[in-house]
Amino acid sequence: MTKGLVLDSMLGRLAKWLRFMGIDTLYVKEGDTATIQNLALRTGRIIVTKSHKLEGREKIETIVIDSENLKCQIKELSERIDMKCNTKLSGRCSLCNSLLIDIKKENVREKIPSYVFDTQDKFLECPNCNKIYWQGTHYKNLKKRIDSILASLVLISLVFTGCAKKVFYKTNRMGIPMVRVLIEQNQNEISIFPSDITVVKSLKKNFKIEPFDTFRISVGDNYDFPLSFESKHNSPIFLKGIGYPTEIIVYLDSNLTAINFVDMETYIKGVVPQELGVRSFSEIEAVKAQSVAARTYAFNHLKLSKKPLFDLVSTVYDQVYKGIQNRNPISDSAVNETFGKIITYQGSPIESKYSSTCGGITSYVTDNWGRETIPYLRSIMDSPKYSSKDEDKFCSISPLYKWRKKYPREEFYSMLKNNLVSENIVSIKELIGNIKTICLERNSRSKRVTTLKIKTNTDEFILRGLDIRKVLKDGNKILWSNYFYIEQSEDSIIIDGKGAGHGCGMCQWGAIGMARRGYHYDEILKHYYRGTNVKKIY
Repeated sequence: MTKGLVLDSMLGRLAKWLRFMGIDTLYVKEGDTATIQNLALRTGRIIVTKSHKLEGREKIETIVIDSENLKCQIKELSERIDMKCNTKLSGRCSLCNSLLIDIKKENVREKIPSYVFDTQDKFLECPNCNKIYWQGTHYKNLKKRIDSILASLVLISLVFTGCAKKVFYKTNRMGIPMVRVLIEQNQNEISIFPSDITVVKSLKKNFKIEPFDTFRISVGDNYDFPLSFESKHNSPIFLKGIGYPTEIIVYLDSNLTAINFVDMETYIKGVVPQELGVRSFSEIEAVKAQSVAARTYAFNHLKLSKKPLFDLVSTVYDQVYKGIQNRNPISDSAVNETFGKIITYQGSPIESKYSSTCGGITSYVTDNWGRETIPYLRSIMDSPKYSSKDEDKFCSISPLYKWRKKYPREEFYSMLKNNLVSENIVSIKELIGNIKTICLERNSRSKRVTTLKIKTNTDEFILRGLDIRKVLKDGNKILWSNYFYIEQSEDSIIIDGKGAGHGCGMCQWGAIGMARRGYHYDEILKHYYRGTNVKKIY
């Protein structure tokens, strides 16, 4: 942070603390909106306020603080500016904001109490108002409190070798990144079931709830949101039958939203058994590979600098996460043995995509998402060497390595029309007309269908990426993958396919197959993400 701050009259206590922390802070005791904005514009400062009236002025950055609590105010501010790097205790005068300068001890004898002169050796003076500062008991108490606040929100700026991009995230006291996982949203009521004494914190007051007492929160309740739930002995807190570690935070907008605030390693221990299933010890190298891939994905999606409520959702839209459910010694051990490790490409964390089964050959990122090519997300043969034999493929052990679907012709066409409507490709089924032909365009290397054209007597519908699988869904289940062929006869349609999921990046069943054949986890990762390295970042 190179810009200074200007705080309005409602944030006087915060201004004093920021100055003590050495942060350049002007405080406007009196003045209207225009006065504060003109001061910010003239001095190039950021406005920090509790009023939304100061937002929206062109060329002026404004941070609105919602909390009344000093610690919460500092935490809110830390989400927008790098306070860790700009903190220098006793760097500025708490009265006038001037930079403090060293002053010789003999020059302050007449300005301070005699006992202070006898017990202290280092003194600072404000050149503007001549106030004298020293590091007495009051200083030590303030420093201890500030250190406590900073330890709970440490804002890290991590610069990867050869990469100008900075990654900001909060850490716990051990330096492990903290992750905000969306576990519930758009709810009128949320029920919390603690397994231990649980402290509930709000903006204005704290209280406790006893073990096994259901605590219900409704939209109309008169609480000071957000509400934070932390168990006394770090026991799980249950929501809809799932136990979540560390802390649950409930926010209120028009509806209720619940976030699990958890450290990265605990989060990964909740992800791995959901994504890879419960594996045996002979497959632990695959579990380690999954741990590193999942950690990389999560790390790459931390969004503190963008300031939403959460970083990741707990479903397949990001990574499946169900707290402590299905955690086991094998997966926990794999996470512990890869502690702090992620996958990098040319020094930067990668987009570590993975899916269930590639069907013997992985897909390009462009097959699914149509964006520019990513070097480490290219199509590769899922075997130790080029081979057309299915038994040589690492993922041939998957139950979905090969699959087939067969439909009566008219039933298939009816399903297709229904799906075109349900997926909002067309608004009314009657507008589709009679289906005449179905054409597939595929990537000759990855074998994936990249474009599906449905021609009718009235129109032509062109589908790409995930929409292809959606329009070929059977009930609520989308087609297993884009690696398929369609065979038509007079009375039936047969879809022969391979694999499950998008097939890009790491093949999970392929990783299990490699582990069974004796490969180490970093060999597995380098097989699927070509040209990458595994790096420990904390």
